[in-house]
Formats: sequence, C-alpha cells, structure tokens
Amino acid sequence: MLRRVPWTVEGCTFYTDFRTLPLASVDVVIGMDWLESHSPMLVDWRHKLLMVPYEGSFQLLQGDVPTGQHRVLLHIEPVIESASSSSTVHLEPEVQEILDQF
Repeated sequence: MLRRVPWTVEGCTFYTDFRTLPLASVDVVIGMDWLESHSPMLVDWRHKLLMVPYEGSFQLLQGDVPTGQHRVLLHIEPVIESASSSSTVHLEPEVQEILDQF
C-alpha cells in the first residue's frame, strides 16, 4: 500500500492511497474508494467524460476514446445442449491458458 500518492490528470492533482498490482496495459485503475470520495459527479461513459468536484468547482476529466479495431479474445454465443451432446469445446490458446491458471 502506498499512502497519499500524488497524481495529476487534466491539470488536477489528487492524493490517493494506491495498491500495487501487476498491470500490463494501464497505469492506474481508479477504484470505488476514489469515486466515492469525489461524489457526486457527472459521468458520460460513451464519451469517457467525468465532471468531478475539485477545489470548490467541477473539473472535466477526459479519458482516452479508443480508435481503430480491437482484438476480441473471447466471443460468447448461446449454446443449446441436448442430453446426448458430447461435443468438445475448442478455445483460443489465450483463453485456455487463463482457465488453466484459475
């Protein structure tokens, strides 16, 4: 646990307790404790916008809007099973590796 770590976004500096995690593709995950401490706020999930209370007013925080194609690791489709079904499910190697770990 790292206590009162200063971090800055959109010119706003916040002080937050951080828990270290081995994250590959992100720098920080904003948790429920931070969201609760900055409530109430306005959120536009589609456009990745947050209006958070900051120093007596509201500050707009803009997240990265993804562009381009995204790789789909797992696609789920409904399956109707019959009592006599004995088919084998074939998974992508990445998915099977995750299932084997847990």
